[in-house]
Amino acid sequence: LPNSVIIIDINISSMKPVYTNLTIPNGQTDVSYKFIPELSPDNQQSYHYWGSVGTVRVSLMSDSRVATSGPGYLYQTEYGSVISVLPITDKIPQVGERVEYKIVTNSKELQNTVSYMVISQGSIVEAGSIVSDTFSIIPTMEMCPLAKLFVYMISGGQDTELVVDTIDLSPTRCFAKEVDVSFDAAELRSGVDTTMKVQVNRLDGSNAMPGDHSVYYLGVDKSLVLLQGRTDLNK
Repeated sequence: LPNSVIIIDINISSMKPVYTNLTIPNGQTDVSYKFIPELSPDNQQSYHYWGSVGTVRVSLMSDSRVATSGPGYLYQTEYGSVISVLPITDKIPQVGERVEYKIVTNSKELQNTVSYMVISQGSIVEAGSIVSDTFSIIPTMEMCPLAKLFVYMISGGQDTELVVDTIDLSPTRCFAKEVDVSFDAAELRSGVDTTMKVQVNRLDGSNAMPGDHSVYYLGVDKSLVLLQGRTDLNK
């Protein structure tokens, strides 16, 4: 369905209900919805989620009969410590551009207990401490194509425990260079020579282009595509 609108209705014991609409672009089949659960006004003095079970219902706005539902659970640690991390905006992260995140926790010693680290391809590529309820990182090439952001804290008091939340980080612009290809003419007859112009540019703003650059190209007859022939580079 083109640009379908779905209704998300979340009700969990002791938490504020969530009721919102989400538009699904044409052609997209998988969507995700992220939110930070908030305590209802009657439960502001406690941050324990024992028995916090509810329901999550998703329906189509144009036809409420098209719906699905299931149980909703809130994760809780043994001693009720809570931490959550969410991006402040929906902007897709890009290499070299700062990304801001929001932290929600019931820790009273945020400045001394919360830290973060970014892991990509099995290695820690960045780590640091969080001194407020927001922090930011600048994605680097080492975080491509996929990294995991871990935010963790050690709760204080007599009963200490390690509490962790994670979020995926998939930066774009993961290449240091881009290739631009153009031709002398958009259309030519068979057997006529043409000139292909290839330009290599750096994406970091630098004009330095030391060394040689290997550029590979493949010309494909459109009839092969119509016949579902294989057109991928394999060497």
